[in-house]
Amino acid sequence: MNNRYAGRTVIAFLVCFSSYSTFSQNNTVSAGSNVTNSNGIISDTIGQVFYLFGSNTDNSTNDGLQQPFEFSTLNIQNPTAEPIIVMLYPNPTVDDIHLKLTSPAGIDYRYVISDLNGRMVGKGIVRPSLTEISMQTLASTTYILTVTGSNRYLKTFKIIKK
Repeated sequence: MNNRYAGRTVIAFLVCFSSYSTFSQNNTVSAGSNVTNSNGIISDTIGQVFYLFGSNTDNSTNDGLQQPFEFSTLNIQNPTAEPIIVMLYPNPTVDDIHLKLTSPAGIDYRYVISDLNGRMVGKGIVRPSLTEISMQTLASTTYILTVTGSNRYLKTFKIIKK
């Protein structure tokens, strides 16, 4: 009976330790290091698969997760430049629309009118102060008017033709 009990003990012992080893951490890493001081040990790896997320009301951490660096360039307008003001009226319209543009001199502005399918139905040059655009020959629907200048989009309007 003692041999039987000893055999069961050995089997139970092997089952416990074999299941313990299956929960160990397995990672494919390309590099890593350990830093030790009197306060503790920090271990880091590159290529770590598993991570632990922790947070409180002020902070959050992702231990072990590779955090990407994101660089972006902001398009900051020159604050000393004169503002460009573009107005369109009347909208909705029956016959003509008026495009009023206040901007620095020396820049050529253009407009393009397209339908909602993207087909261009009209285009022209914007005059320095007021441009009258005839819509008499266009069907009654919704159009998009885009104003461009200095190789960039300046303003887009949705026009309703009655």
